[in-house]
Amino acid sequence: MYFEQQAAKLQEMVLLEKELKMMRELEELQVSQESTQIQNACIEVEQQKGMEVEKQNMEEVCNTIKRKYWRQAQSPNCDQCFCGNQLHYKQIVKCQLCEKHFHVNCLDKSYDERYVKHFTCPRCTLYHMDQFCEVISVIIDPFSFKKTGLTSTKSIKFKSDTNKIDIRCIRMDCPLSAEEITWPDLGELHINNKKVAEFIPLAQQSCQHKRKDEKLIFTIPQNEECTLMLKEIIPGMEQKRKYRIQGEQLHYIAAYKTKQKDYYIE
Repeated sequence: MYFEQQAAKLQEMVLLEKELKMMRELEELQVSQESTQIQNACIEVEQQKGMEVEKQNMEEVCNTIKRKYWRQAQSPNCDQCFCGNQLHYKQIVKCQLCEKHFHVNCLDKSYDERYVKHFTCPRCTLYHMDQFCEVISVIIDPFSFKKTGLTSTKSIKFKSDTNKIDIRCIRMDCPLSAEEITWPDLGELHINNKKVAEFIPLAQQSCQHKRKDEKLIFTIPQNEECTLMLKEIIPGMEQKRKYRIQGEQLHYIAAYKTKQKDYYIE
C-alpha cells in the first residue's frame, strides 16, 4: 500500500510539472509574439519616417528645379493671352481697352512695354477697327496664323446664325500697322474647300509702302457647320524677284456678324 500511494503522488507531481512547463512555454511564446509585433511596428514607423523624409527631399529637389528652370506664375496673371499659358514672362503689355495682359512674345517683339504706352490687343483691335459697322456677335474668335515660308495652313470650324460674315485680319509687325487690315503677302482664303480670296504682294517697283487691304464679306450657309482655311503659298524664285515678300509674319484673323451703323444728321 505504501508504494502504491507514493507512485500515485509521483504521477501527480510529474503531471503538475508538465503543466507548469507547458504554461511557461506558452508565456514565452506570447512574449516572443508581442516582441515580434513591437519590432514590426517599430520597423513600419521607421519606414514611414524614411518615406516622409524622402518625400520632403524630393519636394525640395523639385522646388529647386522649378525655381531654377521654370517661370513661376506671378501677378498679373496672363490668363487671357492667345497662347493660353498663364505663366508670367519678363515682358507683358496691358490692353488699354479690355485691361487684360498679354505676353510680348505672343504678339511681336516690337510690342515692348517700355515703349508702348497705349497698347490695344488684337482682339480689341479687330473688334473695333471698323467705325462704320457695329459688331453684333463674334463668329470666329481671333486666332493666330504665322507665316514661316513653308507650306502652312490653318483651318477653323464655325457655325453662324447669319448668312454673311465679316472677316478681318491684322499683321503684328509693329503697333502702327496692326491697326489696319493686313492680309498675308502671298496666300489664299478658302471657305468650305472653295477659294474665295487670293492675296498677291506688292510689286518690287511699286511706290506704295504697304498694300491696301480691306476686310472681306462672304455669304455662307446659315446655321450649318462651315470651315475657314487660310493657306500660305510658297513663293518661287520668279515671284521673289517680282514681288515684295516679307519673311516670317504673325497675323490674327477673326470673323464677326456685323451691321451698318445708323448716323443721324441734325
